[in-house]
Amino acid sequence: MKKIKWLFVALCSLMALGIAMPSCPGQKAVQTQIETLEKNQADLIKKVGSLESQLKAAAMENAKTKEILSQLGSSLQLQEASLRQLESTVKGTHIKPSIQKAKGSSKNSPRGAAKKKGR
Repeated sequence: MKKIKWLFVALCSLMALGIAMPSCPGQKAVQTQIETLEKNQADLIKKVGSLESQLKAAAMENAKTKEILSQLGSSLQLQEASLRQLESTVKGTHIKPSIQKAKGSSKNSPRGAAKKKGR
């Protein structure tokens, strides 16, 4: 029974020493590293938040650009169709000059009419 008492007292004294001891030799260095890492983590969290907001803004701009490009594509297709229709209309109404008009017949020309009046 005496041995158990001494064992108990020794164990309690070791525990009291561990609790009363101010710190382990490397504890301050570890604590400093932990504080530095926590600070760096907080900075990184802020940067990630900033990057996320920039990414969301870029995604919104990208969506707007896609919408504008699709509208532009539709507009260009309509203009292409209109230009093709105009081209076919111009080709269909193109009048080839007759051979007599090319020679400059005096009957239909203003000079010919002036010559007739002058006679």
